[in-house]
Amino acid sequence: MSQNEAILWRLKRGDVLTPIDALNDPEIRSMRLAARIGELLDMGYDIRKANQKTETGKTVTAYYMPSKEKNGQLGMGF
Repeated sequence: MSQNEAILWRLKRGDVLTPIDALNDPEIRSMRLAARIGELLDMGYDIRKANQKTETGKTVTAYYMPSKEKNGQLGMGF
């Protein structure tokens, strides 16, 4: 499985990915999550990003795919 396939699989199942998640995931092992996300965006996938605070107070970018809520509205996925 390629890094892009692994990232896409995680996002499609509703996971939220941060750069440290991508680095620590044995299927992904990428230090360039933003570059991989850019490639997936170029392929037409609807991937969103949001700032997320870590336990230490740092802000990181978190990537997710919007989920359909029961009322038809888009949710953030996290």
